Amino acid sequence: MMSDKILQDADDSQIIEAIEENFCSFGTTQLGRWSRIEVHDEPDLLWFKSDVPAPSFNTNLRARLSPENVDLIIARQQAAYAERNLPLLWWTNPSSTPPEIGRHLISAGFVHHGELAGMAMDLNELVEEAYPDDLVIEPAVGTIAQQNFAQTLCQAFDTPQALVEPMIEQSLAMDYGPGGPLVNYIGFLDGQPVTTASLYLESGVAGIYNVSTLPAYRGRGFGTAVTLAPLLEAKKRGYRFSVLHSSSMAISLYRRLGFKTYCYFHQYLWPNPAQDK
Repeated sequence: MMSDKILQDADDSQIIEAIEENFCSFGTTQLGRWSRIEVHDEPDLLWFKSDVPAPSFNTNLRARLSPENVDLIIARQQAAYAERNLPLLWWTNPSSTPPEIGRHLISAGFVHHGELAGMAMDLNELVEEAYPDDLVIEPAVGTIAQQNFAQTLCQAFDTPQALVEPMIEQSLAMDYGPGGPLVNYIGFLDGQPVTTASLYLESGVAGIYNVSTLPAYRGRGFGTAVTLAPLLEAKKRGYRFSVLHSSSMAISLYRRLGFKTYCYFHQYLWPNPAQDK
């Protein structure tokens, strides 16, 4: 693991390492503090298993396997989730081993579920844009604010109704606060929450997560504004670099602010054939 010391100078390899480490640590903070999720932080795997039959709550974030044991470990993981009739979402990143682990996952019945760009920027080069005049962005402080944050995030990502309450529960279990390493932000329009983002300070960098805007309010600059708010906070706290993971749809937004692509992450989904029986 990387030091908690703020990263003030870094080459590309250190940036990529920080992107990965911040992501894995955020996953542990986001999932590991909820009593309904088991955390398994092992030398070769970092994985989470819950009682909620949804991929986002049953995931493998890190794998350091050998060519000799990769298929055995994949089968072991499938068995662990099958015993509870759960799906499994497996992330691969630049340091995943063996390098061809994606091929092994597909051979075991996983399907490629998506690619995200690992991006980073020097906050000294942040391109600031003016907030829309009618948008008010605030840290989410208190239980009601955290509920609003989670509900807005679920609605923005069209989360199935059965998962909304678990996501609210999970959000309330996180260690958040305006002065801590994890801060959730909500953007309000006429008093109604319409956009969200999270700041996570760890592994020497400022991670940006949970950027979302309700469908009816997209295209008005709200996503850019709610991303800029945590970036400015990170810069105020002395952070030099910010990192995030982006789908192809959002890359242009982040590039406009100054982010550059350094690596790629892939998702592989094992839907668990038993779920269809």
